[in-house]
Amino acid sequence: MKKLFSIISLIFFAMSIHAQAPDSWEIKWNGETILSANTEDNEKNTRKVSIVKSFKDPVLEIDYNDGSREGLKRSFLIFGKSDNELLRLDSTWSADITKETLMKALGGAKELQIYTIALPTDPEMAARVRVRRVHLCTLTLK
Repeated sequence: MKKLFSIISLIFFAMSIHAQAPDSWEIKWNGETILSANTEDNEKNTRKVSIVKSFKDPVLEIDYNDGSREGLKRSFLIFGKSDNELLRLDSTWSADITKETLMKALGGAKELQIYTIALPTDPEMAARVRVRRVHLCTLTLK
């Protein structure tokens, strides 16, 4: 009985530590941080940005911080305004997207929505999990 109580206490302790350190993400545009957040909010997490024509470095950088990376693979999804997938970056916790790659994926679109999903690395577990995409940011190009 004491052993069971100890195990349950340990599980609750681990869950409370994880609850205290929520996921967070940072979005950079042309090397400048435009968003640091830890909650989904379509209105608050929307930014207007402009394309710099001669910029050599990655135009869009995404960094996702999660305390429990073990056993998960994360992907970033970029969708257009009409909810069509434009670009997918699989099995990564951060992404650097060049202007050329982004412009090719966007076509003529002026708005992009950045989402993330996480799946267990175990294929059997991944088949049983329901995946929900998490909205990180909406960017409107000007």
